[in-house]
Amino acid sequence: EGIGKTSILSKVIEKCDENKIPYIEANANQDLPQFSNKITEQIRKYYTTQSLPLEEMDELAQPVILTKALLERGPLVILLDAVDSTDDRKIQELEDLLSGLIIYNKLFVVLTSRRSISFQQNKSVARRLVTFSVQPLDRVNTEQYLDSVNFPLDPTLRDIIFEWTRGYPLAMNE
Repeated sequence: EGIGKTSILSKVIEKCDENKIPYIEANANQDLPQFSNKITEQIRKYYTTQSLPLEEMDELAQPVILTKALLERGPLVILLDAVDSTDDRKIQELEDLLSGLIIYNKLFVVLTSRRSISFQQNKSVARRLVTFSVQPLDRVNTEQYLDSVNFPLDPTLRDIIFEWTRGYPLAMNE
């Protein structure tokens, strides 16, 4: 907590907007119908015509079908925040969602979680997703971060900030 996972997602969204790359963002802790509706709602904004007969689709199948259609057009980024690695049902739902999409080389997926997630049910998902663990900043990177905010601090205050925040960027912002 406080490492900046959600802030990283915000930066990815900025880059997507700058480069006009479609993205879908959702909080993974929502129940499945809410989660599906959120994804479907976001995908619809990328369609100028209502060429897809959504009424005829199963509500829970809509996100996968629409996401595949969007991937046929070009690159897509999926951002899933707050994935609960202890909720096996949620992990299974994510595996099911990703298993139908992971075959596309134009898909970039970012999941944030407090703990490492291992997808066990679907080995193709486990093989295609690369895990990066975000760690607190070390002393050198803390110095660079504090320099980047352009707020002059004396060395003693920098030492205190590093000691109190233990390298967590969001704590440094406070």
